Amino acid sequence: MARRFSAALRTMRTADGTPPTGVAEVAAAAVNAIPGVLGAVICVHGDRDAPNSRLAVSVSDAQALLVEQLEYTAGAGPGLYAAHTGCVVRAGVDLERQWPAFSDTVFARTDVRAVYAAPLSDGHQFLHAALVLYFRDAPSIDALDETELRDVTAAVADAVVDATPAIASLADTVPADTPSSDPLRERLAVNVAVGMVMATLNVVASDALAVLRGFAWSHQTVLEPVAADMISGELPVTSVA
Repeated sequence: MARRFSAALRTMRTADGTPPTGVAEVAAAAVNAIPGVLGAVICVHGDRDAPNSRLAVSVSDAQALLVEQLEYTAGAGPGLYAAHTGCVVRAGVDLERQWPAFSDTVFARTDVRAVYAAPLSDGHQFLHAALVLYFRDAPSIDALDETELRDVTAAVADAVVDATPAIASLADTVPADTPSSDPLRERLAVNVAVGMVMATLNVVASDALAVLRGFAWSHQTVLEPVAADMISGELPVTSVA
């Protein structure tokens, strides 16, 4: 499985035909290498200075992106749990019991019914990041060899480590106050909206994010369009409280 992952990553090409040098293609390579996977994301979380932030730095497809956005909006789920605790999550038949709000909306809007999430480590310490794999059913996870999954996770971690400088500069290279269809821009716009809520309501970042999450969830949407509307002025900050 790890060899298939490495081979898939080597055969991929960027838009100009050159081999990838960052982490953007890694999620798709994981999907190609692991049997039964519907989609994958690699999420990098903020450190102690920004514990509530998360960027999906590699996404295999639109459905995987939606599941990641739903989890971040819910504020709880297997990917968040793996990244924060350092524990591997195999959530199949118990996904709904462990994270009911997340699973209910995911089941309603996607084909995903099971999730495997693994924290990423450089061999010495956790990277505040996780590989999250989405499956159609629990038996698809049960059929996979745990040792092979660990090998793929280690290879993904190596790719993240190699791309660390590029990941660290994302906030500088992608304008956070310019919402667009680009997932990274949209997520960085959420950080801007958090700042706007903090300033208007005089609350800390975690409380501001909770306010935005509650508004998005109650309107059956995700954080990104809420942030875009707030930054554009279409959604007054005071209306989300």
